[in-house]
Amino acid sequence: MEEFASLQLPYRPAGGFPEEQEDLGEIIRANLICPGVYYIETDKSKKYEYGAEWALVLPDSPAVPPKARAYGSPLPSCPDLVLFPYKTGNGWPILQYEIHKYQTENGIRQPAELLRTELSEGMRYYPEYFGEFPAPTSTPWGPPLRSKAIANGVFWVETAEMKLGMAVCYSIAADFHETMLSFAVLTDLDQQIGIQNTCGYYFYPSNLLQMPFVALAAYVPEYWTKIQSYLPAILNTIHESSSTSAGKSDFRKIDCPDPFDDLSGDGRSSFNGTLFEGENIFAGCPAPFSE
Repeated sequence: MEEFASLQLPYRPAGGFPEEQEDLGEIIRANLICPGVYYIETDKSKKYEYGAEWALVLPDSPAVPPKARAYGSPLPSCPDLVLFPYKTGNGWPILQYEIHKYQTENGIRQPAELLRTELSEGMRYYPEYFGEFPAPTSTPWGPPLRSKAIANGVFWVETAEMKLGMAVCYSIAADFHETMLSFAVLTDLDQQIGIQNTCGYYFYPSNLLQMPFVALAAYVPEYWTKIQSYLPAILNTIHESSSTSAGKSDFRKIDCPDPFDDLSGDGRSSFNGTLFEGENIFAGCPAPFSE
């Protein structure tokens, strides 16, 4: 990064912030990250005892679109100048992605996997900016015939061979216990390249749908209100799949529509059935909603 002395910064000849922002501290270091975006470090102040780090975005920066600038905080006396707490706070992942995207597009080499990872994280935490996760276009069991979103990044999928399962995107499944991930199936591409590089999907076949359901409830609790209404469909699918294979099914059959039916507003979210009636295969793993 190219370094500038405070006096050389184009937005503040005196080297500091405008008076009404003086509690942020005096600028003691500034580096140009990319055109129109500076990393700045401020000295200790009334508000920040040990100083602070920021990314400051100028209005003419070609790297940061207006939609991304809206996540920063304008300076009251210079509203065209926008601050982002460096590497912390809301909006930083958006700014970081746009910087890396600009650098890649302009010949500053960035690994393709880096942008894929940042985009995947962005779709999880900032879907209003990046959009929601798209449905998987391939599965370990062949091309998907249809899919339905249960929550952002979690899908029912059915293949042309009538294989039914659940797909969970990489950035969400990354929170799962490794035991839960060990039961998932990956596409050939994700196995060859590495799902951490493709940011693809973990797939769970119909007889193991309890795995992603329990994992989502335990490790992604903000999804609970979205997935709990699907519990009857999950239990039925497991029951149907288990009853066609060798051995006794450990799951109770209940009255429930097809998983692709619209379950909203039908009262099933109050279902109080038991997920497991047989041996608890999760012994030793963290329990759902445990601290």
